[in-house]
Amino acid sequence: MKMKVEPAKPHFKLAFTDEANSRWAAAVGLDHPDHKFRDGITFAVVLFLTSSIAAAHRVVPADREALERQLKRDRKAKHLIAQSCRLYGENVPSYLEVAVTEAIAHEAFVEHAIAEVGVFKTGRQPYRPFAKFVCALGDHYRSATNEAPIVKFNNARGAGERCSGHFAELIEAAFTVAKLIWKRSGIKASLFAPNSKDQRLDYARKELQPKRAKRRSA
Repeated sequence: MKMKVEPAKPHFKLAFTDEANSRWAAAVGLDHPDHKFRDGITFAVVLFLTSSIAAAHRVVPADREALERQLKRDRKAKHLIAQSCRLYGENVPSYLEVAVTEAIAHEAFVEHAIAEVGVFKTGRQPYRPFAKFVCALGDHYRSATNEAPIVKFNNARGAGERCSGHFAELIEAAFTVAKLIWKRSGIKASLFAPNSKDQRLDYARKELQPKRAKRRSA
């Protein structure tokens, strides 16, 4: 099964810009975030997009064996490219950065497709890519700030203002970049996330509750 991510590839660079990195740092109140935080948020955006593309392209059980072979090849390629990047230290050539991004995108697509083979029998979870996106952002937020990723909720506030907090701002900042890439890619399917800001952040708030987190890790 061929990955239909080509329309988005030229636009992934929007997630690597200084403007995007500054926006994410400002959202969580960090003046000088380290490269792990910047790279982590960037790759979370890329994985969210590729997972949404994968979710839009149905697979069947007969594809599973071919997908698993593809996954092995993608993981090996990613490992070799990552080794090359480490040799350059902080001065990684741009073409290798692009290669790493594409390798991660391919791996994420195939992993999602394999998982969906079984899921489609009982119905697809429409926001699964967004749920994983939120969890990935939460891990990087916790690592960078030593704080729990929490979305504050106040039902007394008006529409668009009910959810708040640094982590909520990070979700929206990262989602804005993902949405821009999706729009410029011209992909006809909808991005696999709730439509409004309140719906997205309330979904994220519930997704990070202990019981749900425990079920996901089981």
